[in-house]
Amino acid sequence: MTLTGFTAFYGLERLADRSSPRTEHAATGATSGSAAHDDPGVGIYRLHLGSFLVYNALITYTMALRLRTGIAFAALFTIAMGLHFVLTDRGLEEHYPHRFRRSGRTLLAGALLVGWLLSALFAPSSTLLEVSAELNDRSRKTLGWITPTEAMQRLLSDAVSPVVATTA
Repeated sequence: MTLTGFTAFYGLERLADRSSPRTEHAATGATSGSAAHDDPGVGIYRLHLGSFLVYNALITYTMALRLRTGIAFAALFTIAMGLHFVLTDRGLEEHYPHRFRRSGRTLLAGALLVGWLLSALFAPSSTLLEVSAELNDRSRKTLGWITPTEAMQRLLSDAVSPVVATTA
């Protein structure tokens, strides 16, 4: 699941980079006279912004689940996500300077509020966390391989062939 998210994010970033004409006069601050020349296509913008709207709403919606792990972790997670949202804002503003300033920032803030409101109305369940825990706690044996823990136990308990060099 995480790899899918990273791949989607990377793909959107690459798509925005490729569709944005980066010219010397744009880097020096000169304007071309048209917002269309500075921003990637509207479809790419909507896709990019839409993915972050969903992402922001989901993060805010599941924020209440972080309290179950402890107040310190919840506070640290909240600070980290707040900084992440600021970086997201800056990145979108860099890719879409004109379109994002008009409505993007307001929509992103609105998505945070929607996530919070959904969390208040429909308390998030820990079903997703339970599925994640079950997947992570499953046996790691596949294709007859041993787990790293089993390999370490074998190395430490093997009295016939010592692991370290000896003088004898």
